[in-house]
This record gives sequence, structure tokens and C-alpha cells, in this order.
Amino acid sequence: MNSANPRSTNRAQSSNIRHRTSSTEAIEEKPAKEQSAGFPSGKSWFSIFASISIAMLVIVAYSNATQAVFVFDGQAVLLGDKSIYQLWPPEYLWSNTRPVAYTTFAINYAIGADDPFGYQIVNVLIHIINSILLYRLVGEIIRRSPGMPPDLQRDSFQISLLISLIWALHPLQTQAVTYIYQRQESLATIWYLTALIGAVSTITTRRWIPACLTVLSLILGLASKELVVTAPLMILWLDRAFFSSTFRELFRLRWKFHLACWSTLATLFLIMWFHQEEYAKAGVGKTNHGTSWEYALTQPGVILKYLQLSIWPSGQALDPCWKWKASVFDALPEAWPFLLMLPIIGWIVFRYPRTGFLLGGWLLVLGPTSSFVPIADAYFEHRMYLPLAFLAAAFVLAIYQLARLASDQMHLPEKSSTWICTVICLPLALALAFVTHARNTVYRSEEIVFLDTIQKYPDAARPRSSLVRNYLADNRLEKAATHAAYLVRNYPRSAESYADFGLVLLAMKIPEDAAVMFRKAHELAPDNSLHLLNLGDALVEINPQEAVVALQKSAALKRDHVDTWYNLGRAYVRLNDLPKAEAALREGLTIPGPNFATRELLADVLLATGRREEAIDILNSLLQDRPESREILNKLQQATTSP
Repeated sequence: MNSANPRSTNRAQSSNIRHRTSSTEAIEEKPAKEQSAGFPSGKSWFSIFASISIAMLVIVAYSNATQAVFVFDGQAVLLGDKSIYQLWPPEYLWSNTRPVAYTTFAINYAIGADDPFGYQIVNVLIHIINSILLYRLVGEIIRRSPGMPPDLQRDSFQISLLISLIWALHPLQTQAVTYIYQRQESLATIWYLTALIGAVSTITTRRWIPACLTVLSLILGLASKELVVTAPLMILWLDRAFFSSTFRELFRLRWKFHLACWSTLATLFLIMWFHQEEYAKAGVGKTNHGTSWEYALTQPGVILKYLQLSIWPSGQALDPCWKWKASVFDALPEAWPFLLMLPIIGWIVFRYPRTGFLLGGWLLVLGPTSSFVPIADAYFEHRMYLPLAFLAAAFVLAIYQLARLASDQMHLPEKSSTWICTVICLPLALALAFVTHARNTVYRSEEIVFLDTIQKYPDAARPRSSLVRNYLADNRLEKAATHAAYLVRNYPRSAESYADFGLVLLAMKIPEDAAVMFRKAHELAPDNSLHLLNLGDALVEINPQEAVVALQKSAALKRDHVDTWYNLGRAYVRLNDLPKAEAALREGLTIPGPNFATRELLADVLLATGRREEAIDILNSLLQDRPESREILNKLQQATTSP
């Protein structure tokens, strides 16, 4: 923000600061009216107008988000998590690594079950809150920071509004808003921004209430998503860049506050300690994709892609399956622009701290996911949700500074720079809103979002695999077979490719060929119990003895899968070994989860072995679950009328 100030101005400011004991004390010498925690009374009307404008424009841009459905992790991970199915006991508080976020999901489920409408309303509301918080934060920093140009402080309300609108309406934000599961990102941002606002108030007033608000926000943020781990360092950087002349002054005056902020990281350490297994399964710190070095080599290209989407949001995709770089040679074409950019940003950070804060802050927020600590996915657009705020601020302030210089050269009226900046930035924000509205249409169905991804990234295996499963669920077997065959041709070393094709062939009633695919999948991934389960399923009708062997191996790897025992029961029925069939089916009933088919087959076995009363009890319970089932009703009538 101060990069365009002449050196003489900087020297004059330094001289002014030396006449006081510290920059914070200088702030405290200002009139109480200027230091009030709220907005100046003369501008309160504009703040209300700005908040309403932000809310209305976000609502318009995301008006079609309510048509979006659960996609990707929203369907498999979120709705598959039974901890959110009941508010009490609050299992979601200790069974998940992000308990605050999952609390909101549990509340949504309690109100509307799996209807995505309510989830989308909450996501948009969170985005509105974040947009207003950003407006407040930028304005507070500009108005409270000593040495800010007077005209920038005068125009702070309009500048803050433009920054907030560009951030809020940018289509890059859609993955964190319209993609329901990524509420975790936007919810964590609420606490991040609140902590920064509290920090500004603490620094400039020395009151304990905003300090407590900051610490509480950090704790809640860390329990929402791990990105808040960078917040204590961000607060320290913010303090030094805008409110302190030296680190010595900073620590002398506010070491207790910063220590309290850093101590909140214990929250994350405790969560990670209690959930070590979950973090390991998620691929944090160790993943099959590659090493820490390869992950670090991959990130320059990822960051440049984020930057490109921030400037020109073309080519957005839900899950592009970003390929990892295996060597320096592979990474060099993408790495050299990033390596050139880093020292420039570093120089600006030290030479012009305020401008450096904007240019470097977004990289700090990206640090947990874009450094050398490997995680399963190298790239996801929602990770730019908060970092985009720094780039939006840098853009608007650069336009404002250029407009101010042009106004001075052309001797235009005093407020001309603000109007020039508004004329440029406001239409841009509205154009971004239009693109955001269009981008939201992609989330209307899983098919659309996955087709959109593979159209832009044809080699992305996971969205194509998800598309195969989607077509299978809709019984569109020809389309499923087309994409499954593509996966086998292009990913011959992927077990999932063969597993997908096997499922399609099984649905097409070609169990022999399906078994071939499942055997290949098992060969490539021998520790995956699902491939053996699917193999057993395919073999039940054509070779039940081999099916028993495959299913027993699957159970040895993972016993808590109800379908393993159901198919094992089917295989024993085919072999006419009803006692073993009954034992397998009863074992399956001890496992939580859907068991309608298992109970139905057990009733058949009980009828075949002459235990009609037990069978009738089971059939009655099945009819209560599905009163429309004619098949169960017929079986019950036969059981009750037969001699």
C-alpha cells in the first residue's frame, strides 16, 4: 500500500515517529472518536449500504447455487458419515478432524436430512459473512495504520467495498461455496478474518475483549480446517507491516498477545494426535503419489495455475488430478517463473512492508497445502478462497494508486481517483458475478461436473471413474462401458480402472469377463478387500467354490463389510451348504449398515431348513421397512399358508 510513496515522505514519517515512544502510542494519542471500535459515525450509513450491497450481489451471483447437488466428497464422504445423522450424542465432535465444520453439517442434516437446498443456503450465508468481514478488515487496517496516505484513509470505505466485491463475486470462489463439502474452507475463513479484525483492534486499543475474541476465533478456526495454522504468523506479520516500526517494538508492547495467539496451535496438535490414523489415511505427510521433494517440485506449477485463474478464470475444474513432477527437469518450465517471482516478492516485503504483505500474504495462506509437506491432492481451487483476498486488495489498490497519479498529473478534482477506480473495478466485479453465476450451473448434477472436468482435463482418471459409477447408478451401461474402457486403455497400471470396468461388465450380466477384470485389479492391489469382494460377487453364479475362496480372503482383509458376508451366503447357498450360508449371513447382520438383502436371504435359508417361525419374523420386519415390496409380501404369504 505504501510502495508508491516518495522516500522523502517515508523519511518525514520516520522523523515523526521518533518524536513519540512508539507507533502504537501515536495511535493512542488520537482522539477517542477516531479510535472507536466501530466505524466513524459520519460514515456509518455507507457501511450499512456496503454490507447490504455485498449481500445482495452475492445472493444474485449465487441465486442458482440452490440447484446444486452433492457431488464428489459431498456424496461419498459427507453423507456417508453417520456421525452427522443425529445431533445428540454429538459424535461428530470427536469422530472428525474438523469438529466445528461437522457440527454445522449435523445441524443441516437435522433440519433437512440429505436435501442439498439447506446446505447451499448456509454456504452462501457464510460467504456473505466473509465478504462483509473482509470489507471491515480492509477498512480498519487502512484507517488505523499510522502513516497511511490521508487520501487513502479518506477513501477507505469505497476502496474496501471494491476489494470485497471483487473477492466475493470472483468465480474462483465457487468451489468453496457451491461445492457443499468445502464449507470447511469458507467456515475456517470466517474465524481467520475475525481473528485478524480482533488483532487490529487489540493492537490499536490494547483492550482485552478483542484479544480474547482473536484467541477464540483461532481455536474455532483450527477446529474448522487446518489452513488457520498460518493465522498466528499472519497476525505477527500484519502487526509489523502496518502498526510497528520494528520487531523489537512489537514484542516489547504486545508479546503476551502474540504468545497467546501462537499457543492456540496446541488445538491443532491435539486434534492431529487424537486422529493420527485419519490423517494417515488422508495422505497427509505421506502419500502413494510421491515424495516430499516431488510434491515441492509440483507446487510452482500449481501456484501459477492459481494465479492464472485469479487473473483470468478460464479452465476451472472440480478435480483435474494434477500430475506430480518426478524431477527438476520436468518441473523447470513451471518452476522458473515462480522462482523468479519469489525473490522479487521477498525484496518488496523488506523494502515496502505493506505492499509486501499483500503480495506475500496469499502465499503464506497457501503454505500448508503448497509447500513440501505432501498431501494426496496437489491441487484444488477451493484452497484459493482466502488467498484471493490478498490479490484482490493488491489489484484494487494498484488501480487506485495509478488513478491517483493520473489525477495529480491532469489536475483533476480531489475525489477523481476514487471515481476512476470505481469505474474500472465495479464493472469488473459485476462481470465476475456473471461468470460466477454461469459456473454454478456445472454443479447441477454429478454427471455435468465430471463431464466438465474431463472435457478440460481428458487424462484426469478420478473424475472419469466417478462418471462411470454415476452412469452405473443410473443404469446407463453403454456410457459407463465407454468411459471404463478408456480408463483401462490409458491407465493399465491402475487397479481402479479394471475394477470400474468389472463393475460395468457385472451390471451387463457378463460375469466371466467381469471376473477377469477383478482378478487383474486384485493383482495390482492385493491389499484391497473390495477387489476380492467384487471378484467373489462375479464368481457366485459361475464358480461358487472359487467365490468362497475370494470372499474369505476379502473378509480376512476387512471383516466389517456387509456385502462380503452377503455374497458369501449366496455362494454357500449355491453350494447347498445352508448351515455355512446361515452363519455367514448372521455374521453380516452384526455389521452396521444396510442389510435388507442379507435379511431376505437369511429368511430364505431359514425356510429351506424348516424354521418357518423365524423366517416369518424376519419377513415381517422386512415388510415394515418396505411395505411396497410385492416380492416380500408374496414370500410372507407363502410362508404363512404353506403346511
